[in-house]
Amino acid sequence: MYLVKVILALSLASLVHGRGSVCYETENTSDGYVYASFDRYLRVGDTITVYAFVKPGFSLSSVCLYEGDCLISDKTNIAIMIMPNYYMNLLSFDSFLNLRWVHSEYAFNPISGTNSFKMRIDVTEQAYLIYVDDRYIYSFAHRNPSYSAVKSLLMDRMQLNGPLTYCGRDHLSRIRSNDRMNVTISNNIVQTNYFS
Repeated sequence: MYLVKVILALSLASLVHGRGSVCYETENTSDGYVYASFDRYLRVGDTITVYAFVKPGFSLSSVCLYEGDCLISDKTNIAIMIMPNYYMNLLSFDSFLNLRWVHSEYAFNPISGTNSFKMRIDVTEQAYLIYVDDRYIYSFAHRNPSYSAVKSLLMDRMQLNGPLTYCGRDHLSRIRSNDRMNVTISNNIVQTNYFS
């Protein structure tokens, strides 16, 4: 019976991640940023999952989705910045356009201190849906830049951890142009699985 369950689980996993995958390492800067560029610009149906914890000694940290291939700069547009505020126990959400922060929105902060967390961002037609540890947290309505201009993620004062430990072989031959991306960022690895 156990063998049947394992075979069934592996069969279902191939349906979810069906078509192909790409894997590479994140870029880490000397001043503490972790940067990941995506294979392509975001589309409706794409998902980004980050496994991380806040570095000890820091009270401010953030996860940002950047327009294009992010050049770490204070001039690059940010579609969404997610920043835990530990003193007020809130998550702050904002976007940065043409050298200005637009307008902050807030939700309860489930990220505590230096504990590990899993953050998932689902791209819908209307908003980014934010989940922490598989619990729905907030719907952040799209602003400028649109999700279709986003091609990178930048983390500040956070350390990656989680389930990924190495990059396997890329499987590019079955990827179709209309496949959705499921991007997992963990242990300085960016793994993108494509599915229909």
